[in-house]
Amino acid sequence: MAIGSNNKWQGKDVIRLAVFSLVLFLAMLVGAMPFSITLTSYFYGDALGAVFAGIVWMYMRGTIRKPWACLISSIIVAAVAFLMGQIWTAVLGIVIGGIIAELIVRAGKYTSAVSNIIAFVVWVLCFWVGHGILAVFSADMFREMMLNAHMTGEQVDLLLNGITGINLVLAPIACVAGALIGSGLGYVIFKKHFARATAS
Repeated sequence: MAIGSNNKWQGKDVIRLAVFSLVLFLAMLVGAMPFSITLTSYFYGDALGAVFAGIVWMYMRGTIRKPWACLISSIIVAAVAFLMGQIWTAVLGIVIGGIIAELIVRAGKYTSAVSNIIAFVVWVLCFWVGHGILAVFSADMFREMMLNAHMTGEQVDLLLNGITGINLVLAPIACVAGALIGSGLGYVIFKKHFARATAS
């Protein structure tokens, strides 16, 4: 039976999706770490994280072609992010990204590599917007939340300075580029899964 020909969920599908959703989050986190060393580059972290996470995403999408898989995976990632202390807008961004990604891959009947790549790009952008939206539209609320997270006032100022001006344009563009590179690599590596599904 070709991958994707059976939409019925099985226990092993749930377990695999949960495991790789955790790996997806860790890939984003580990990829973002080099940019987190300096607070002025903090909002570029998701771009590098997307390169690693894109490979994981395409593996999941190539092997678990079930309805609601994108949304369920995003909810798992959001829950982990919340438990690790991410601000609530970041958590919300992940869930919203999962909803949109689910609609996109469903339009591609779960077998289209292009729709899965587009879905990942959108997911990463929602992830990034969730991180930065408070800093852009409510600096006072962002400052309060970061101070409560034990940052110093100077560190918060560096974060706020990092999401203004040209960075507000370049950072999301970098996220799109990182997501395209990561998902493109993932497609090349796991191309046989997509070919098998579309041939069924």
